[in-house]
Amino acid sequence: MTNSTTATTTQMIASEEAQASPSVVAGSGLIGSLAPMLLMVFAFYFLLMRPQQKKEMKRRELINSVKKDDKVVTASGIIGKVHKFVNTKEVSLEIADGVRIRILPTSIIEILGKDKEKEDGLEKLEKNDSDESKKATASAKTKEKEEELTDGLGKSKKK
Repeated sequence: MTNSTTATTTQMIASEEAQASPSVVAGSGLIGSLAPMLLMVFAFYFLLMRPQQKKEMKRRELINSVKKDDKVVTASGIIGKVHKFVNTKEVSLEIADGVRIRILPTSIIEILGKDKEKEDGLEKLEKNDSDESKKATASAKTKEKEEELTDGLGKSKKK
């Protein structure tokens, strides 16, 4: 009887191991199938959602930085000067002398005054470059004249 009991126990242990191994394989299969899904979720977040959130944050900063007398452009292409803030949801925009319209602050897409400062800086750089090139041209002409005079004096000395 002990042999049959031992054989039965051995069969039970073997059958339990056989049943346990498919569950282990199934568990690794579940992880293996979820990994690509998780990778896609992370890629979706970092490639699509995060850049959009950053863009929206910059837009909010732009809208919050608008002050009275700033020259702005609206989403519809209207250019005007901020006359006053009617309330948190409306801005009075002066588009011509005495002509004012009310717009939503969210329709402001660009502040022109800040870009103009950059343009002024570029114009100053270009002006400095052109002044330097004029000076260089003038000094080159002066050197040419000096060389001509020296050559003329040298020729006259040789005679």
